[in-house]
Amino acid sequence: SDEPGEYDLEELKKLLLEYLSWRSYSSIKLMADTIIPLLLERDTISRQDLREAIIGKGGPEDISAAGYALTSVSRLLGIAKNDFLRQIIGYNYPRNPWEKDNYHIRSEYKDFVRDLLIEFHAGLQDKMSKSGD
Repeated sequence: SDEPGEYDLEELKKLLLEYLSWRSYSSIKLMADTIIPLLLERDTISRQDLREAIIGKGGPEDISAAGYALTSVSRLLGIAKNDFLRQIIGYNYPRNPWEKDNYHIRSEYKDFVRDLLIEFHAGLQDKMSKSGD
């Protein structure tokens, strides 16, 4: 599906925080730690640039492995029940009807996503420090 969700900000925040907390899945961890922060840095990022940035941010070490990782993320975005992800992340199909490209955080959600990511990572740090006691 390519249909974005239509959640109010409170419900959207709840869905995103719950989703990002599933860190045992590498593609979700990649989304929280690398892809969303990259999308916040740029207005739009191409598939190729995103693969290269994934490598540079400590992801897979070669371009084909980064491509497979991005394919997993792309699949997650296309799952119908993940419409809340498509509410904040946009993309289009400039070359092929099966290949998402030109990813971006929808402009009306940039501040919301930036604040949510700060809150999410602060919560992770808090959990890690408590588990170390």
